[in-house]
Parts: sequence; structure tokens; C-alpha cells
Amino acid sequence: KKGFLPVDRAVGVLTSARHMTQMQLFGQLQRDPANRQALRAIRHSFVTLCLDLDDEPESVAEAARLAQSRNLHNRWQHASLQFVVFGNGRACTLCNFNAYVDGNPMMRGSAELQRRATGAPLASQSPATGSLPEPVELQWRVPEKLIDVALRDVEWVRDSQQATFEIPGVGKRDFEGSGVAPVSGFVLAVQTAAKELIGEHASVLQYLTMSRYCCMGLANADATTPAAKEFVDYLLQGAPDRAEALRLLREADTSQRQAYRQARRYLPFSDVLSLFMATRRGVKRLYVSALLGMSMFALKLLGQLDRKDTEIVLSHPEIFPEVPVVGRPGIRLPYVRYFGIHYQILDDRTVVTYMPSVGWKVPNKELNEKIRSAFAKIAEIARSPERVSAEKTEGRGEQPRVA
Repeated sequence: KKGFLPVDRAVGVLTSARHMTQMQLFGQLQRDPANRQALRAIRHSFVTLCLDLDDEPESVAEAARLAQSRNLHNRWQHASLQFVVFGNGRACTLCNFNAYVDGNPMMRGSAELQRRATGAPLASQSPATGSLPEPVELQWRVPEKLIDVALRDVEWVRDSQQATFEIPGVGKRDFEGSGVAPVSGFVLAVQTAAKELIGEHASVLQYLTMSRYCCMGLANADATTPAAKEFVDYLLQGAPDRAEALRLLREADTSQRQAYRQARRYLPFSDVLSLFMATRRGVKRLYVSALLGMSMFALKLLGQLDRKDTEIVLSHPEIFPEVPVVGRPGIRLPYVRYFGIHYQILDDRTVVTYMPSVGWKVPNKELNEKIRSAFAKIAEIARSPERVSAEKTEGRGEQPRVA
């Protein structure tokens, strides 16, 4: 029908639009009986399989970027879990934060899926484990104008630059015996790079998982402590005295660990409020909502509610060898001021995925170089004097003898 898009590139992209846009678009979409029936059929699906067989990414990093940012007509972001399979057999999992498939459960689940998939027989003569249900084709009637609205939102957050980088030679081993956590070293490197680029200390929020196996949500901790600022300033001055630099580094590490422990002790106020609202029904719920709204508005007018923008967010879920890349490469974050980072600190290297904000102008390569340089300097400070001496002695031993 004229004015309507083909079925194979229509409705999926609507689920990538902004929340308010989706409310409007799906409200219009459901006016058609065929669309209402299709939405009812797909609404409670847990897993969506996305076959992107025309793309053959050369690396896992490229596969992750394509899965997140390309061919969004062939995604259903409302699903709790999506499998994106490419033409050369590479595959990615897209996990829905709103369905509590995130953090450590996301990493552990993806690793388990990969382990089981690699152990499954692929021979055509393998016995069938059971009959598959008959597929049911969903019928959609999507006006082109709705697609155009969704695509404007998509282009607002889509990013084409390289997002995943490896920092070679700097990893967990560099911090052994130093009393400094590798995570603290990386966070301080981010804070150092941010101050170099911005000119002032930025607020860095570290996402903290509340459980190892089943999801209990996330806590946020502000890692920009006074001790962290003091160390960053000293490092940017050249850190002339190594002993003083190490002392400040350990104090910054201690202060950040304390901030993380404190954040994990309590439920966030927003969670407490949501739980309380869930216990209200009918008129009581409306009354509490109105009361909270007026209270927040009054506090804002009185200057008692100063909501600070989220500037930088960091996440480092548990590491599994089956999951080499984590994050949202190819996507800009509309809810942060500067950028977000997913990182994995391995024994001898660090893998980083950058997600700039929609207004951040610094290229990912430049940001990565700043962080790499700062992280290497911090790792050098963290190395114990005995280890540094041993490395130098070993290095001298490898030099060719001169007659």
C-alpha cells in the first residue's frame, strides 16, 4: 500500500526511538487492528533472534558495534534478550537493562551461552532434540512517517567512530603488591584525562553491582573524592617525588574503596521511593504522587534541590573470557554530560569501550590516548621499588655485551 514500508524494515526501528517518542508512535500504531494483534503476540517474548546475514564483521569489536548501531530495523529493543547473528557466524547478545539483565548476571549468562553453543554439535546428521514450533508471521502496517520520526531519534545517538580500544602492557599485574586496586588506578586515569581535556575535575560515577549471580540492581558511587582530586592534581604537575605520588595514590585508592562500600550499604533513594509507590493503590497512589511532585518542586524553588548532571559513568562487570567486548559501541549516551566507559582490566592489558555523550566533541582515539598515558604513569607509580629494581636488573642482563 502506498505510504507504507515493506514488512522487513518497518517496525523494529521504532523500539530504538526515545521513550516519549515511542509512547506516541506505538499509540498511533495500535490504531490498526493488525498492529494490535502483532504487538500482543510479541509483547511478552523473552528472546529475539536477529539475523544480520549480509554483514560479516572482521573482529569481535566490529561485531559489537554493528550489533548495537546498525540495521536497527532488525532489532526489537523491548525484548529482554536479543541474539544478533552475522553471516560469518559471529554473534552478539544484547541485554535489556530494564529487564534486569545487566551487570554480572549479563556477563555470566552470556558466557554460559557461549560455552554451551561451542559445545553443541553442528553436523547435519545430528539427532534432533525435539520439534520446533511452527513460526507465525506477524503482520504489520507501519506508515513511513512513523519510521522517519524514529530514525531522527536514532541518528541523534548513533556514532560511527571506533569505540573499542586495547591498552596493551597495562593490567592487573602492574598493581600486584602495591596496595592499590587496578580499578582505582583506571578510574584515576580517567579523572586525569578528563581534567586535561575539560580543565576541571569531573564527577565520575562508578556503577557497582549488588550481587554476583542474580540481579539486585546497581548502586552508584561518586569516585571523585577529595583524595582523588589531590592525586590527579599532583600527577598533572609531573609527580616529581615518587614516594609522595605513591602515598597520594594509596590515599585516593582508600577513599574510593570507602565510597564504594558506603554506596553498597544502602538502597538508592529512587529504589526506596519506587518500592513505596508500588504499595500504593488507587486514590492513595495519586495522592502520594501529587504530594511528592509538589514537595520536589518546592525544594527546587527554595534552592534545596540542586540536581547535578551526570558527567562521566564507568562500569566494569565481572570478566569472562567468553565475553571479549562489553558496552554499547557505536552509540552516544544522551543521559551523561561527557562520556561513559565499559572497561575490563586483564592481567597484561585493558580493554575499553567508549560511549560519548551526544554533545561530546573529543574523538574516541584522542580520549583513549589520554587515558592510556595516564594509566601507564599510574601503573609505574604503583609498582613496588623492589619490582622496579628487579625489572631494571633483568633489562640490563638482556643487553648485549660490548667488548
